[in-house]
Amino acid sequence: QVSGGERRRIGLARVLLSSKDVVILDEPISNLDEDNKKMIQNYIMSIKDKTILIVSHEWSNKSDNNKLGGFDRILVMDTSNKANLRISENGVGC
Repeated sequence: QVSGGERRRIGLARVLLSSKDVVILDEPISNLDEDNKKMIQNYIMSIKDKTILIVSHEWSNKSDNNKLGGFDRILVMDTSNKANLRISENGVGC
């Protein structure tokens, strides 16, 4: 029997290893232990032949800022003030 976490990692591996040119990942590393989180982040950042769109709160943690430099483009949405939604490119402005 496969656990929920194992099922999630298998699904992520299937998507990342697929022949698709564009991949959209929604919270790909949430609820994973630190070892799996780092392994998956490193693998995703090593992929050069796909366009990968990642929606994540995890990558924005201060401890992972060094990983942010590997992205071609970063959009940061600041929803702290609903009346004044800001979007900044490459993490500048938020």
